[in-house]
Amino acid sequence: KVSGRKYLYLQALAMSRAPFFDNIFISPRTRDTRQEKVTSEMMVSAESGLILNSPKLKIRLSAYITALSGSMNVLSFYHDAYRSLVNYALSGIGKVHYGTELGGEYKLTGKWMLQLGIAAGRYYYSNRPAYSVMADNDAFVLEKGQVYMKNFRVEGTPQEAYGLGISYQHNNSYLNMYASYFREHWLAFNPIRRTYQAMENVAEGSEQWYRIIGQEKLPEQFTLDLSGGCSIRLRLPGAKHFQTLLLYAGINNLLNRKDILSGGYEQLRFDMDTKNVN
Repeated sequence: KVSGRKYLYLQALAMSRAPFFDNIFISPRTRDTRQEKVTSEMMVSAESGLILNSPKLKIRLSAYITALSGSMNVLSFYHDAYRSLVNYALSGIGKVHYGTELGGEYKLTGKWMLQLGIAAGRYYYSNRPAYSVMADNDAFVLEKGQVYMKNFRVEGTPQEAYGLGISYQHNNSYLNMYASYFREHWLAFNPIRRTYQAMENVAEGSEQWYRIIGQEKLPEQFTLDLSGGCSIRLRLPGAKHFQTLLLYAGINNLLNRKDILSGGYEQLRFDMDTKNVN
């Protein structure tokens, strides 16, 4: 506690988490074969920051880092080289997430308020996990190796987000408008294309090389949202107490943008002979 309105904090976490069954068993529909090495996922995390609370201005600024190791995953798809539906088991996956976050609000007047939110991070795969390939109807291991995915971006979420809003509140009613901007959002990639077998006989640094191993980034996104509501006190006939009626309405994507992409992934099929990624 720096003062009655300023606080510093530091928190840390170390934990393990058991894997889900569908990441342990290779093909639970047909047999009970498990991954060769079953481990719990380990997580180590730390966060520190500053909190400011004053009558007109409220701010929370923080920085964080999280490291995960020992994660597992099983992918199922049709493999062109083996001409069969296969199960692609990954083990020992590591990730590192770090970044900063800033949230705040400033009271312009008694009724108007500005809001700000910033989250800027970098989320990477931190190692080269092992993989094994088995046909869906056979426990025989067709292939083993490493996936060269170190320093690839973690998919599934924008790694930078910025928001600015304004709100109006009077008595029991309010109105909010919020603009959001997202970037650094990456597609989920096909691990097969990042192996020695996939890149064998491909000239390093060539256009084909980068087309196979490059990770595609989604375009930047912008949305504008509007919401409002009010509360009304009512006393129904015969009732002894007042009841509160809450009314709410909102419009997401107020500008009706049709180019918003929430995510995506590369197809898992890959022809080792033609190296075709289309």
